[in-house]
Amino acid sequence: MPALEMFGRRWALAADDVPVLALPAAIFHALWFIFLVVGFSAIQKPGSCANTSSYETCIIGLFICFFLSTVLESWLVREGIKGFARHAQLELS
Repeated sequence: MPALEMFGRRWALAADDVPVLALPAAIFHALWFIFLVVGFSAIQKPGSCANTSSYETCIIGLFICFFLSTVLESWLVREGIKGFARHAQLELS
């Protein structure tokens, strides 16, 4: 696999490095999802707006995006950790 060139340096990334990058992203998106759910349930609808359907559509879209991001990043962490165990077992035998 070719190295990633960024900031004037060459970075060697492998599948074992994915959990290191995906775990903080999963935590970030999970926290924002929780904050959005709590905030939306506390506020629900702004009373001064005549048309709240676009507001609700936006919030529901954010719910979906943050939830899917959390699920996919958690899955990446899970699959990346599986790689660690397989490589360790292969090296031991």
